[in-house]
Amino acid sequence: MLHGRSRGYLGVSMRILALDIGTRRTGVAFAECPPGIPFILTTLRHESVRGFLDQVAQLVDVRCIDHIVVGLPLLSSGKEGMQAQRVRSLLSLLALLGVCVSTLDERYSTSRNSSQNPDAVAACMILTVFIDRLDAKSS
Repeated sequence: MLHGRSRGYLGVSMRILALDIGTRRTGVAFAECPPGIPFILTTLRHESVRGFLDQVAQLVDVRCIDHIVVGLPLLSSGKEGMQAQRVRSLLSLLALLGVCVSTLDERYSTSRNSSQNPDAVAACMILTVFIDRLDAKSS
């Protein structure tokens, strides 16, 4: 699902931010397409929706983001639970930043490896899948 407007898409340079949104922490990854190589940025720590949005807005401005892809935490059955509903409630607020916002099933993005930054690793995995799907559409 897409929200907002996109300033770039297939065949055009695009800067993408991926978010793995949690209650108090949000993993962040970034890629510029082309070449489409995602990398881990950081994990945001936030106590409120306002704090979350302020931090994301700063990243959007500093990195000149065109598109945000947000991991949607579906239940193992594929249905939406409370956390997915919470993430969905943030989508329209993210779109107010003036960028296109889309979601991607994040059920299998959590790394089982012992990483120092598992939230950002999950965001990077979400971004990898998103870029792979963009590449498949352009083939």
